[in-house]
Formats: sequence, structure tokens, C-alpha cells
Amino acid sequence: MKDLLKYLAIAVVAFFIAAWASGTTGYQVNGYDLSTYFAPYSSGSKASATGYKSGGTDLNQIFAPYTGGSKTAATNYLASSVDLNAIFAPNGSSSSTTTSTITSTSTTSTIGSTSTSTSTTSTIGAFSASLSTDSIYDSGSPPLYSDADTCTASGGVAPYTYHWYYISGSVRITCSNATNDITNWYLTGIHNDTAYWYCQVTDSLGSTANSESVQIHLDTTGA
Repeated sequence: MKDLLKYLAIAVVAFFIAAWASGTTGYQVNGYDLSTYFAPYSSGSKASATGYKSGGTDLNQIFAPYTGGSKTAATNYLASSVDLNAIFAPNGSSSSTTTSTITSTSTTSTIGSTSTSTSTTSTIGAFSASLSTDSIYDSGSPPLYSDADTCTASGGVAPYTYHWYYISGSVRITCSNATNDITNWYLTGIHNDTAYWYCQVTDSLGSTANSESVQIHLDTTGA
């Protein structure tokens, strides 16, 4: 019996270690692990310890600290009365500063030929994306269309392309225009559903920035 308990204990520890190594934590939000919501920790400063542990390791050693800007959706896991979305950085968040060199050449022909070349260096600001609202609620008869949300890009190098991505919640809530900066969502049938989406922006250099998430709640049950 002692040997059996010993092997069971080893198996449990191995399971949690494997889960931590694979990036999952065991903490679920809308059926998705927290690793879906938060960016992994790589190096540098950490957030304060939260008391939530995966495989014996506090989440502050697993996820990158939140330093400002957009947040992911609230998780309802609190540390010192603060939701984890204000402690850890949203997954896929990026902030980059790029230096580019632009070279222009002009040729003037009068008597003989003169060719001049000038080189200038410009710094491109930090690239980010934000939404006009992070919460939408509408009710009515099906098909029910929500109010619109707008994704705005800042920094980087225009022109930008946009793509809206589903995170979690009801798959019955459908994005009307997933490749535009402005979109809304719709729901058919009699349902009371909630879904979470975010927008990813790509600039002309191929850099990407992710917005915070938006919660869409559509209710057709009272129609």
C-alpha cells in the first residue's frame, strides 16, 4: 500500500509538472486555460506572487507582468482584490519600436551630370491596437445584430490590415466582417449568449499588435 501511494504521489507531481511545462495552468475561464489569455513570462521583472500555483509554481513565474495599455477580459481570479487581468499582460500583446532607413536619389542634368544620394533615419513609434469599446450588449428579435466596435492602430507603419479573432464563449455569435477595422456581430435563433473576441492589426512591415478583448452579449430570449 505504501508503494502504491508513493507511485500515485509521483504520478500526480509528474502530471502538474507536465501541465506547467506544456503551458497550461489548470485555471479555466469560459472553458479556456489562463495560458490562452496571458503572455508567457520570459525574463526581467515579475509581477508580485498571486498565490495561484501550477505544479507548485506561482503564476507570476509563468506569465509576463502587466505594464499598462489594453487588458484581456476579467478572469474573476483575484489576488489582493485585484483581478489577474490587471496583473498579467494579455496574450499576444506586442509593443515594438523599429528603426528604418529611407534612401532617396535624385539626378540633375545641366552641363554634365550630377547625382546626389541622401540617407535619413527615422524611428517608428510603438505599435499598438485598441478598441472603441470592450463590452457590447444587445437584445431583440433574431437575427439580432450588435452595435459596432472599432479597432484603432497606433504607431507602426501604415497601411494596416485588420483581423478579428474568436477567443471563447458562444460560437453561435458570428462576426459580420472579420477583416475590417469596424465590425459587429449577430445571433440567429432563440439564445442568450456571450462571446469574447479581439482584433489583430498588421502593419506594412509585418509587425502585429493585438487589442484588448471585447465581450459581446446578445439576448433573443425575450423576443
